[in-house]
Amino acid sequence: MVNNTDSIYPKLIPIEYPVAGEKPSVFKIGVVSLTDAQTQWMNIADDAVWGSYVPRMEWAGNNSELIVQHLNRRQNESNLILCNAASGAVQTIYTEKDSAWIDIVANWDQDYTSGGWDWLNGGKEFLWPAEKDGWRHLYRVSRDGKKKP
Repeated sequence: MVNNTDSIYPKLIPIEYPVAGEKPSVFKIGVVSLTDAQTQWMNIADDAVWGSYVPRMEWAGNNSELIVQHLNRRQNESNLILCNAASGAVQTIYTEKDSAWIDIVANWDQDYTSGGWDWLNGGKEFLWPAEKDGWRHLYRVSRDGKKKP
């Protein structure tokens, strides 16, 4: 990873990718307030033994929530989590499980401009690709977690 914010010269920071059977690096997601420089950490649970991954996150179509894709170590369960930027509270709104593994490549647009989430209906829903039936399809998922594909 390149750190080009701490000095005038960029520095390389090695990021270890876990080998088979090893726990991934620990992660923390925080939002820093511009008014008082305080960090609000998101309360995303991590498996203490096996760890987990966050392959994708972005603002959830507004400036008060983040949406995070959270995978278990085996990469066969994916949870989409809404995180309140002010409180750190989290809510899982969509879960996908597979007996083998879940492909996290979410881009269906060539330039990946949406980062995996295309918000619809004024930000109430988004498109999400899944291979739940063995084929990749796009599903509409509601932001409140009540309407599932």
